[in-house]
Amino acid sequence: MGVKTLGNEEFSKHFDDCVGMVADWRGDRDVWKIPYYTLVPRDVKGILAAGRCISTEDQAWEVTRVIQAAALTGEVAGVAAVLSVKSGTMPDTIDIAALQEELERRGFLMDVRKWG
Repeated sequence: MGVKTLGNEEFSKHFDDCVGMVADWRGDRDVWKIPYYTLVPRDVKGILAAGRCISTEDQAWEVTRVIQAAALTGEVAGVAAVLSVKSGTMPDTIDIAALQEELERRGFLMDVRKWG
């Protein structure tokens, strides 16, 4: 389990540690924001999860188990790892705002209101 577990009914919910969004591929119009701390294991330091290994359950797992979410969380984990090494910190204590800034620079969307 991660520091945060994304669960049912959390689609379209705002998270201060949002690192990107994935669409519900099953035909719904829901967009799920991915919290960074779903990539951070609760009991193991120094590593990050990505893809099907992020901390989700039920409907959130269904949405995040596909390639689009795996690609997104994989890139997030890579960028976060680099920031962690450069800042001399562990992944669970990196500067989330700096991570979000770098992800936005790379074209990641954190908020549907910025589309268009």
